[in-house]
Amino acid sequence: MATVRILFDTKFCQTHLDSIIAKNWVISFDEKTETVIFDLSLLEWINTEEIAFLFAWIRNAVLKEKKVEVWLPYTYDIFKNPSRDFDKNLLNAYLEKGGEDNEDRIGRRRGRNIFLLSVWGLLENVSDKVINYKHIADGYESKRQSIVEKYSHLVIPFTAIGSDKPTSPVSNTFTDVINGGKTKNLKQPVGPFDLNPAIVKRLETFNCYSPFESKIISHVITKELFANSLIHANISNKNQGIEECYFALSLHNEWEDFKAKGQNFINQFILEKDSDTLDFYKDKDVILKDVKQKAEKFNAAQISAYSDFQEADLSKYSKEFKNKSFLEFTFLDFGDGIYDTLKQ
Repeated sequence: MATVRILFDTKFCQTHLDSIIAKNWVISFDEKTETVIFDLSLLEWINTEEIAFLFAWIRNAVLKEKKVEVWLPYTYDIFKNPSRDFDKNLLNAYLEKGGEDNEDRIGRRRGRNIFLLSVWGLLENVSDKVINYKHIADGYESKRQSIVEKYSHLVIPFTAIGSDKPTSPVSNTFTDVINGGKTKNLKQPVGPFDLNPAIVKRLETFNCYSPFESKIISHVITKELFANSLIHANISNKNQGIEECYFALSLHNEWEDFKAKGQNFINQFILEKDSDTLDFYKDKDVILKDVKQKAEKFNAAQISAYSDFQEADLSKYSKEFKNKSFLEFTFLDFGDGIYDTLKQ
């Protein structure tokens, strides 16, 4: 039986998602595939959307009874450990990007290793079945709690929500999700927007506001997005009560020291995001002001050359991004989707 090894580069962001799926998705679920290896050995950064997708992929491979291995970001110098089974092509590309391995790179890999395991819930929330994890950071258990307490108010970790029917006549899909009745593979049922009491106390002590502060947000997300996703998560128009949807959420703080380092932030942001989504993050007030100033200089002939309605082209505004905090919420399912289920 075949083994499929899915290789991830130093970053896994929106711009990488389509190519990873096109190359590996179908074969990872092929009946001839016995073992699936998710090789994150060189990973230094991964965005929220890709975390949700990756964890859901791992979970579904396990549910399809594949043997699953997750090779976490490697926390030592990769060139001083020749016995490690690193992909040669990736290593060559790694060298071309930045030369030898160094403490900055190792530190970023170590950070991703611990964050994926703890803050994002890889160990506890993905599956209760056996997954072979490699490269777990040394001292992980001693560092885990302090990192969770420091960063968990910024994140709702990966969560799987089931579509099974309510178990009580007085309950419903929405309340079941809120109170944790549909949450899969946690040690104890908790609502996806609930926090450990010790963390709540810590947040109150430091007057820390977070996504969990507003129950309105949690209910709107649950009723509008979860309900929609769960309804259309069925496969081949057969809702068997075993379908799932998945979500994760993170609070992105505004870029610090933006005046001095803003262009570097923007350059990285553009490289990570799908080009079709970039306009969403741009500062429309600044752009509109610029457009009005230019329009005031047009003569009648220039104005008449334009139609009454024209779609705005913001591609030339490559620096006008709004520097503000925002919530990034990702939800997905692997069912037939809204279009096909409504059509049927």
